[in-house]
This record gives sequence, C-alpha cells and structure tokens, in this order.
Amino acid sequence: MNQLESELDLGAMLQQGQSPLPVVHERVTAMQPGETIVLHVPFEPVPLYEQLRVWGADYTVVPEAGGFCITVEKLDTPAVNVPLFLDLRRLPPPEPMQRTLETYAGLPVGGSMVVHVPHRPGPLLAQLAARGIPWEEEPQPDSSYHIYLLKEAE
Repeated sequence: MNQLESELDLGAMLQQGQSPLPVVHERVTAMQPGETIVLHVPFEPVPLYEQLRVWGADYTVVPEAGGFCITVEKLDTPAVNVPLFLDLRRLPPPEPMQRTLETYAGLPVGGSMVVHVPHRPGPLLAQLAARGIPWEEEPQPDSSYHIYLLKEAE
C-alpha cells in the first residue's frame, strides 16, 4: 500500500455523511499479513474493534488531539466468517436505511450483516425488495427487529 492508501480520516467521512465501515472493511480485507493502515477517528469506535478481529486484523489505539488513532495490522490468520452487526436503533430516519444500503453495497460477495432497528423497517424492506436483495427479519422481545442480509452476488 502506498502512503495515501495507508491512512483514513473517518471523521471527515462521517462529516460528509458517508458510512466509513464499508471503506474500512474493503481496505482491511484487501491487506496482506503484516500490512498496516492507520485510522483517525473523532471518537473511540468500540464496535469496530470486534469487526477488525473478525476481518483477521489486530489493532492498537492511541488517543490523539480530536479523537483516536487506531493502527490496524493484518494478521496471518484467516478472517472468521461472522456477520457484520450494525445497531442502528438510535438513528433518526432515514439514516438506518441509508447506512444499511451503504454497508450492504460494501460487503464482499458471501458477506453477511445483521441490522438492529427499533421497529419493523417498512421503507428499508421495500428498498431491499426493489433491489432484489434477500433478507430475513426477526422481531425482538423489545419490539425492535434484526434484519439479516447475505450478499449473494454483485
């Protein structure tokens, strides 16, 4: 990787309304063992840590001015095929739908994700149906829903 590709400013992506998770996923899964990438984040992204391990990477976190610097190193062990989990219950509409569709677009073929939303997401399900994206939905005891997505093809 060249220097331009080895650092990502996730704060700038968030300010532009972009979901950085698909970009981080793409970069980390494309890395070779021993390669590193540096992420600059305005907050500590604790849920990202589990995903990095799932993607076969280790990380170190150092506080920096305005947030955190996370150095991610690709390990020599294979990634575990565990679904990406997005808890979108606290986001106002239409952000859960937008983040779900953006993240799904960034999944590799064979990748999967689980989206946790506060209620049955009718508009999202309509978008999934219109795009031919298969899903399964599971109501939760608190009236929220898990939506399961598997990317079968591009």
